Amino acid sequence: MDTPIYIDTYFRVESGYDGGRMPEEKAGRFFDEVKRLFTETGFSIKENKYKDGCPEVYLGKTCLYCHPQSLSGPVLKEHMELIEKILAQGTTFRYLRTDTYGEILDLTEEEELAYYHKTHDMTIGGVFLDAFRTKRRNLYKSREQVLEILVEKLRVKTLRGKSVYSNTSPAYRYIREMYGKMVSEGRLVEGCKQTASGKLPLCRTATGRELKMKRREDDRTE
Repeated sequence: MDTPIYIDTYFRVESGYDGGRMPEEKAGRFFDEVKRLFTETGFSIKENKYKDGCPEVYLGKTCLYCHPQSLSGPVLKEHMELIEKILAQGTTFRYLRTDTYGEILDLTEEEELAYYHKTHDMTIGGVFLDAFRTKRRNLYKSREQVLEILVEKLRVKTLRGKSVYSNTSPAYRYIREMYGKMVSEGRLVEGCKQTASGKLPLCRTATGRELKMKRREDDRTE
């Protein structure tokens, strides 16, 4: 899948911001210069709806939240060097360094789901078996806890939302789909535990003997 790659980026700057305090006049000069430098280079400005809020500068889907300590947001790889050159021109602030925190993909929900299939279908079975493995047949793990961990492990950052977890997200849908497949194949064994608030769904990895029995059963029904 050939898709543009964005980087979760913080361009650190020194502007005289002191523990949440900055004189209004000094902050005004900082924001005015940032907006001028970026608009001169082809960026657009989105003002914050709150009077004292920080503006954003954007070029295509590169978008930076302009705080006096750092300009942060998703940055197209090709824009990294350009932004550093812009910040190096600052007079009301000093550009310090660039910190990056992983890739952000520009994917629709269905494209993200297809990405998981393409990236993980060949290995996800082993991931599930490791995650639900227990020492004995009478030991189980909390199904929802394990599935949530797997969702967070596989989920990629996208421009639609960096850290949203919900039962409708592509990552969640993918994990649930693969989980159902593993159960139907007999590779995972479900159980439940009665608690004060109701039944708690449980699961564990099937034993070798259970897998053999499942194969024999499938052979008889074919």
